[in-house]
Amino acid sequence: MRNNYQRKLRTNFIIEEITQKKGKINQNQYLRMRNIDKCWKFRI
Repeated sequence: MRNNYQRKLRTNFIIEEITQKKGKINQNQYLRMRNIDKCWKFRI
């Protein structure tokens, strides 16, 4: 579980970096990812 979470965080971070570099960020998708991260943190 923890390994999956860490892998997910890494991919999310990479995705965020790429989107920020491009300057194109889908606000709804970004907020959804943030909410998912919060839920995961509380679950662990």
